[in-house]
Formats: sequence, C-alpha cells, structure tokens
Amino acid sequence: MNNYFYGWYFRCQGEDGSMAVIPAVHLSETEVSCSIQVITKNESYYRTFPIQEFRINREKGSMKIGENLFSRKGIRIVRQ
Repeated sequence: MNNYFYGWYFRCQGEDGSMAVIPAVHLSETEVSCSIQVITKNESYYRTFPIQEFRINREKGSMKIGENLFSRKGIRIVRQ
C-alpha cells in the first residue's frame, strides 16, 4: 500500500491576523490515523486522533474528527 494523505485547508482571518487549519487522514503500511493541524504566525499545533474518530459526509461537505467539525459553512474546534 502506498502512503495516502487526504486533507482540507481552511484559512481563517480576523483583526488579529490569520491562521490555517488542516484536518486530515493519513494511511500508510504501518499507521492509520487522522489529525488536526493549526498554523498561526507564531506557532503550530498538531494533534492526532484514532481513525475511528473520523467521519466524512461528502453530500453535506462536512468532516468530523472527534468533536471537531469542518464544513463549507465554517469550523468548530473543541480545545482539550
């Protein structure tokens, strides 16, 4: 099996600056997982989740990783 990456890219902008949020799925011969990466001007955050916490609804254009929701309408990130 070849390594596989599937992710969405969200750019969020506000008065204080911008950040990128990338929810993704990773598949390789040795690992299957999903993740959320948040990139700001000063820092980068990365958290992995078990693949069982990944859900996608292509008809609605939404992806869920744990309690975190990503869609055409926006994102909701639960800090833990």
